[in-house]
Amino acid sequence: MLIAHLSDVGAWRLAALLESRPNVVAVCCGHIHSAAVGAFAGKPVLAAPGVESTMLLPWEPPDRPDPGPALAFHLFEDGRLTTHYRAAVSAG
Repeated sequence: MLIAHLSDVGAWRLAALLESRPNVVAVCCGHIHSAAVGAFAGKPVLAAPGVESTMLLPWEPPDRPDPGPALAFHLFEDGRLTTHYRAAVSAG
């Protein structure tokens, strides 16, 4: 989905930029309403889930239970990136 749409906006330009920057360890993004992990131009791509809603994936039935809001916490320590995904639970 996300990576497929990059071709429409010049994926080769983004790939060239990422490949020329060895200090970039990953591409982190949000607001696609679904936690996702992939790769692009030799870099991991980590997408945050939705904090309000989660989109249906093409193979999911429309009546599937909503997984609810969630968050992604990206930690960069000692040259390593770790991402933790957590459900956002209401305190009240």
